[in-house]
Amino acid sequence: MKPGWKTTEFWLSLAAQLVGAAAASGALPGTGTTAQVVGLASAALAAFGYTAGRSSVKKAESQRRPAGQDPAADAADLQAISDLANHRKK
Repeated sequence: MKPGWKTTEFWLSLAAQLVGAAAASGALPGTGTTAQVVGLASAALAAFGYTAGRSSVKKAESQRRPAGQDPAADAADLQAISDLANHRKK
């Protein structure tokens, strides 16, 4: 698994947070109160979305079963991959 800062999701959420923070602070010209509230909300949602996404990736990674620990499950996995490959050839 890649470190978080090396993912596209990180950089996109960082950009959204920076734009949202700039709007929320009033640093962008012509932004009224509504734009500041929307900027604050978008920055918060971007941070929340990134955190939730990384959490789900880490949870899925921690629940993976290493190959070789359960021969019956490994055989079933190989059969499923074979079936999928054969289905795509049709």
